[in-house]
Amino acid sequence: MKAGRGELKGRARKILLGHYGTAAGACLIYMAIAGGGAAVLELVLAGSRILRGTAAWGRLTEPQVWGGLLAGELLIGAVSFLLASGMNRMFYELCTQGRTRIVSLVWAFMNRPWKFAGVFLLFTAASALCMVPMIVLGAAAAVSPENAAFAAGFITLYSLLLCAAVCYVSLALSQYLVILVEDPRKGIFQALGESARLMRGNKGRFLLLGLSFLGMLFLGALSYGIGFFWIVPYMGCTNVLFYLDLRRTSDGCFYGQAE
Repeated sequence: MKAGRGELKGRARKILLGHYGTAAGACLIYMAIAGGGAAVLELVLAGSRILRGTAAWGRLTEPQVWGGLLAGELLIGAVSFLLASGMNRMFYELCTQGRTRIVSLVWAFMNRPWKFAGVFLLFTAASALCMVPMIVLGAAAAVSPENAAFAAGFITLYSLLLCAAVCYVSLALSQYLVILVEDPRKGIFQALGESARLMRGNKGRFLLLGLSFLGMLFLGALSYGIGFFWIVPYMGCTNVLFYLDLRRTSDGCFYGQAE
């Protein structure tokens, strides 16, 4: 029998007892690095605007500046994704072994980091490709104002369809990261396919589980983000327990921490 939302969240709270400090510390480090990297990139972008037209700017071409900014954004995104993978590994260890270690935050950097970076680049490229039709039509509308109405209608319809498709695919592939942190020897597409298999008939269940955290996330936002240091581990452990329950009902084996 599949575990309900209340049961999964109750087990997550029980597992986190005595471990909230380490988990919250890992979240603080992650947010500081990811947020700090984004802030540095914004400062570089602001600096490039200030230098525009000066002698220092004259030594750089426009493609060089924007290429450097794009490379910086990809690097920060990849590092943030590897740290997020490490946090998922920490939650997985906590749920399956009853232990938590701050060093797990850098776990992905020591276990096939190119694979996790590849996942990030794969999804980044897919997102960019999905935006191509809107960019092309937007540019066409700017050049030919008579086609602006058609372009606006198409972009609106395309955005709605894209949003629905992204939601569906995100639910189907939602378990791939836990699968990879569980066994980094698995291939990227193997993990994606395994997630799609496990999520058959479970997408609505996972969606409702995610929606059940909305009130808590709202309160976390009201606390200027401080509450997220405790909410993120709670959600992370609940999601790992959801994955373990999928494994249990799919394979008939118990993967979680002994009660």
